[in-house]
Amino acid sequence: QENTQIKYFKIRIDSKINIGKFSLINTGLFQKKEQEIDLGEYLTFNVPEWVTRNTLMFSSDIFNNSLYIQTGITFNYFTKFFADYYNPLLSEFVTQNFKEIGEYPRFDFFFNARIQQTRVFIKVEHLNSSFTGYDYYSDPFNPYRDMSVRLGLVWNFFQ
Repeated sequence: QENTQIKYFKIRIDSKINIGKFSLINTGLFQKKEQEIDLGEYLTFNVPEWVTRNTLMFSSDIFNNSLYIQTGITFNYFTKFFADYYNPLLSEFVTQNFKEIGEYPRFDFFFNARIQQTRVFIKVEHLNSSFTGYDYYSDPFNPYRDMSVRLGLVWNFFQ
């Protein structure tokens, strides 16, 4: 526990551009922190300086507006930083300043279809894992998931 102040500055910019049936959704986040404590080489409250998420998608009603489809690709990226690591014995995150993670892109593909009150979706997460190398982590000691495919069906009986 530390009694001194940590100054945290954050700017988030969101934009959405629609051109016909295509949409580009962008989110950019800049974060900066200053701490007035001197703990030697230790720091608290580690955050990446830049975080970005961009989605390019196609949306359309087809078959006389009875089927709505939406498909696209999402790009995620954040700069290197000393991420807190998860300690499963304590069920808590622990601050560390020895191993940085970040600076790797992640691409996800998605497809959604909706017919009346039923929705079907397919999501391919971390599509680029096999060709960008396997040096990516969700925290300093746990690797991020390889490519995975999620399939789903949502059926609302009452609407």
